[in-house]
Amino acid sequence: VIYAVGMTADFRERPLEVVEAHAGLLTAVLQRADFTSLVYLSSTRLYLRAERGDEDARFTVDPSDRDDMYTQSKLLGEAACQVDPRAKVARLSNIFGPGMPEENFLAALLREARAGHIHLRQSLESAKDYLSVSDVVPLLRRIAESGRRRVYNLASGTSISHGSIAGVLYALCRCRLSVAEGAPTLRLIDARAANRFAGQDETLDPVGGHIPGARNRFFQLNLDADGRFKPAAALRAEWLACLDGQPASAA
Repeated sequence: VIYAVGMTADFRERPLEVVEAHAGLLTAVLQRADFTSLVYLSSTRLYLRAERGDEDARFTVDPSDRDDMYTQSKLLGEAACQVDPRAKVARLSNIFGPGMPEENFLAALLREARAGHIHLRQSLESAKDYLSVSDVVPLLRRIAESGRRRVYNLASGTSISHGSIAGVLYALCRCRLSVAEGAPTLRLIDARAANRFAGQDETLDPVGGHIPGARNRFFQLNLDADGRFKPAAALRAEWLACLDGQPASAA
């Protein structure tokens, strides 16, 4: 079973339906359905506030933050899968392919390009990791049939900037391009040690190095000599320097 029930762009407007899709229906399947293997499709969005980007990272959520509803409901679904030994979890990056919903970022860009005007709400330097659905499907089948781990991250490992995508669409359609005033730049922060970021002494990841455009800030830099978090003011100053003065929401 590939559990692909979920909600994306409109999760803020339909929070209870999000919980039902990501966790409620899933528990019914786990309890009542007859299957040998189930792969639950989660999301790399879970790492938005995480200190690390590997499968064993710990997550922080805020129940009072409506924007966290997606993350919390996916984590609830993952927790349900951990109870059932037949279930595995696949955290997907930004999937593209035929039949993308209209609210999907790439689908929206294509629609705007055909209409003659692309308007970006994030800067041209912002970048995301994309993975084709044609690559994802065989990977999910392999995970379902022979995967030995409980959680898998599925991503291309390469971030593509909004500017690069817009440039290709401009060359094809000669459409106009505008960027919202004050549009934020999204930056990827790699929280591994500097040697692993540089592709040295790699013992965990199958491919050494880092995603192009990422910045390195080792997660232990957030801690003092006693292993406790540094004061908020110190962390804020250090992270502002890492982000070139941009707010944390840009990371």
